[in-house]
Amino acid sequence: MTETKKKREWVKNAAIIFLVVLLVLTFFSNTILNWSLPEVSGQYAGYGTVTTGIRGTATVQVGDLYSVSIDETREIKSVKVRQGDEVEAGQVLFILEEGDSEELEAARETLYDLEYNYNLALLKASGVDYSLQEAEIAELEEELVSAIAKRDRLQEYAADTDSLSVDVELAQSLVDELKDEKAGLDAYEAELRADGAGDGEVIDALLKLENATLDDEEAKAAYNDLNTLATELESAEKAVTDLEKKLSDLLTQQAEAQEDYDWKHPMLSAYKKALMRYNNANTKLSNWGSDMSEEEKAAANQELKDAKTALDALTPVTEDEVKNLADRLVTYKDDIYYTTQELDQAKAMLSIANADGRDLTQLKLEAAQAKLVYRETTSAKNEAQRELDKLVNARLAAVKPDVTANRSALKEAEEQLKTLKSALEKAQSYDAAVEQIAELEKSIKSKSLSLETQKKQDALNGQQEKLGLDKQLRQIEKQKEKIADMEAEALGVEVLAKYAGEVNSVSVVAGDTAKAGATLMTLGLEGKDHFMTLTVSNEQSRLVSIGDKASLNNYWWGDLDITLTAIKTDRANPTQNKILEFTVEGDVSDGQSLDITVGQRQNGYNLVVPNSAVREDASGTFILVAQAKSTPLGNRYIATRVDVTVIEKDNYNTALDAGTSFGYEYVITTSNKPIEAGSQVRLAEGQ
Repeated sequence: MTETKKKREWVKNAAIIFLVVLLVLTFFSNTILNWSLPEVSGQYAGYGTVTTGIRGTATVQVGDLYSVSIDETREIKSVKVRQGDEVEAGQVLFILEEGDSEELEAARETLYDLEYNYNLALLKASGVDYSLQEAEIAELEEELVSAIAKRDRLQEYAADTDSLSVDVELAQSLVDELKDEKAGLDAYEAELRADGAGDGEVIDALLKLENATLDDEEAKAAYNDLNTLATELESAEKAVTDLEKKLSDLLTQQAEAQEDYDWKHPMLSAYKKALMRYNNANTKLSNWGSDMSEEEKAAANQELKDAKTALDALTPVTEDEVKNLADRLVTYKDDIYYTTQELDQAKAMLSIANADGRDLTQLKLEAAQAKLVYRETTSAKNEAQRELDKLVNARLAAVKPDVTANRSALKEAEEQLKTLKSALEKAQSYDAAVEQIAELEKSIKSKSLSLETQKKQDALNGQQEKLGLDKQLRQIEKQKEKIADMEAEALGVEVLAKYAGEVNSVSVVAGDTAKAGATLMTLGLEGKDHFMTLTVSNEQSRLVSIGDKASLNNYWWGDLDITLTAIKTDRANPTQNKILEFTVEGDVSDGQSLDITVGQRQNGYNLVVPNSAVREDASGTFILVAQAKSTPLGNRYIATRVDVTVIEKDNYNTALDAGTSFGYEYVITTSNKPIEAGSQVRLAEGQ
């Protein structure tokens, strides 16, 4: 029987050794695999901003002379400068008469005539307004364009939705079945960890963990008590020491002030008497007349001399000095009293904190020793936990060998279900888009046919009148826009100098009528300031205002101050473009090209990633996300492709549209090796 028992022990030990060797080999193979994988870095995609603005390259020029002009025909009320005057930027050059310009008045008169003629023609017209029907058809056509674009985007997802629905139901059933199986496995594991499930070794491990946990809690409490006592005692001793030093300093300062006061107080009285004697002697000598005898005069002079000698022998002391010393003595007395009270209270607190008369150094040593014990009990508790985990995992592997297979199968089934649901949703969206296109085409055709029929019926009565009315209406709208632009750009009564400089010439006098665009005066710019111009579209010009600062792109040779000073009409293309004029201050040279950005704006988007995360291939634009896949040895990360559409980008970030199914995944921005969709990767340290 003893020999049989030994054989069983040998078999048991051999099995344990085999399992340990298997685990060690698995661990090292996993570690080697991880270090051989491409290392990637990235960030979680989410809300961000993209900065935009007007960007262009302009050439720096030297501006020697500046012509002052106005964009309106106005009467000059007064001229504030003369030829040769030095003017500052912002200084008033001309005062204009109140009122609107001749061009604005003429434009309003033209608008009145246009509106009058249009209303008169409208009364006579017999045509029918088709704008409502046309707007309805245009709206349907826009919807059709959107529906076609949506259908084209979903073309690759066209599929048999009924078949996909069946696949989704089957996949859902498999997931539910695997979840039920996993619940049973989890319950068994929970039972093992709760009471050992009748397994003696597991029960012993649970008991060992419980005892180690109790020991750890006791060691922690002992350490906390000693550490708290040491901290309180150290704080109380420091408070006493600090107050004793403060009291000593106050007593020293009080003694110095008292010594100063004891010397200056009597000195003040003697100095006042000596000063009074000197003043009296001086007054007496000054008030006596020519009838003073020589003896009296000699006696008075001697008295004045003696008084002056006595006064010079004393140190001048003022009443304010003595009063300040007296006030300081009172303050020191109060401070000493209250500091003494605080010191007594601190000593009382120290007595309470150290009621047992403990030595602080010894107490700190005991706390340090208790901390070491606490670390040992924590280590023992962790070791007991590891032993329990090892036993539980061994039981799971032996009693329920399908744990790993179940969890892996469940993960794969869930991924398959997710993929099928996504495909079904997109297929349904495709079918809906096809149906919507058919309905819209039918509706557009019907409404267009109805409108054309109505137009043919009404054409004989009012087609010519309608064409004329449309033309007049367009003229009215253009005239209104012209007036609005003129009113927005209208001048006040003051014409200001935009730059500092010397008046070179003045072309008008008070009472003259200044025509729009005519030169009123020329300025020789101070220091020959530099300027540059940039041609932009009318739409872009509305994004900036005079006074805006431009920023430099890719410029590393010093700081420049670039300011938008004028927005002018491009005479070469007045209906489409504007010219932005900037002043340039700093170390630049004539003919130098500068790449600038002005009118920067920040737009927020729900999905913003670094530019390095966006990739392109023959199939289109996409990003790679690191998706985690759970395995028994930890998470594995797979680079997964997500097709995207670029909405907007700047020098650093790109705003994307990744569809409604895209969440805030971990987006890959860089890697130390080439990767592609489906590659297994590892995350960089700290990611």
